[in-house]
Amino acid sequence: MNTNSTQNQLIYTTVRIVATDEESSSIGTGFFIQHDTQTGPVIFLTTNKHVVGNYEKAEIIFCAKSENQGPDDNTHVKVTLTGLQNFCIKHPDLDICLINMKAILDAAQAQGNQVFFKSIGKDFFISDEIISDVSAIEDIITIGYPEGLMDSKNNKPVVRKGITATSLSLDFEGRKEFLIDAACFHGSSGSPVFLDRTGLYQKQTENGITIGVKHIYSFIGMLRAIPSKTVKGDIKIVDVPTNKKLISEAELMTNLGYVIKSNCIDEMIEKIMSQQTN
Repeated sequence: MNTNSTQNQLIYTTVRIVATDEESSSIGTGFFIQHDTQTGPVIFLTTNKHVVGNYEKAEIIFCAKSENQGPDDNTHVKVTLTGLQNFCIKHPDLDICLINMKAILDAAQAQGNQVFFKSIGKDFFISDEIISDVSAIEDIITIGYPEGLMDSKNNKPVVRKGITATSLSLDFEGRKEFLIDAACFHGSSGSPVFLDRTGLYQKQTENGITIGVKHIYSFIGMLRAIPSKTVKGDIKIVDVPTNKKLISEAELMTNLGYVIKSNCIDEMIEKIMSQQTN
């Protein structure tokens, strides 16, 4: 796949995480965030705490890196992290878990493999300027593995589209999060959410100036929970399920999702990096 466009690059920012122990398993989404330092970039695999839980190991499948340093979509590299909890950095209060990619890359290289992925850099996080300009209703996309679905042949995630259900500029119920109106299912835990703003652009051609449409994306948060409705009509908030067995047939999904704001993840990474340098 050509990775020149932003849309195509976004497809490579996620991986499916399958966490297991001897008794059960969990399926969720992880995505890559890059933090630049004076000594080079540090990359974190980001997901929910409830995806990794207390599981013993995790399996992650990457696209292999081709000789020209691009993706080899038909060659996959499975990386297994044993002793998973030793690699997890968990937020004390929020449903955020970070794993330093060095451990994962070391495991791949130990197998003689190189993996291809794309990271979300600091400049891709939504800015205060954009937040001050957004309306209460904006288009969004999520990328992940709903119901565990993926294009296993090409190792690609599923993209879903929706809208913000509450304003990005406000903290829903006083928490650093907002709601989206999008289908959120088992496997969607940890999915990155992007603002998708459409704008016009001008392009000079041989016949003059033409007008086109372009998409401007910003990383705005990570899906963490859904409100579900019981047959009795009660609304309750639950973690986006990571195991189909956890979903009762007596519960109805509302197609709404709770999203942790991206600045919470940024602040966590900044704190981790400052502690390492002190």
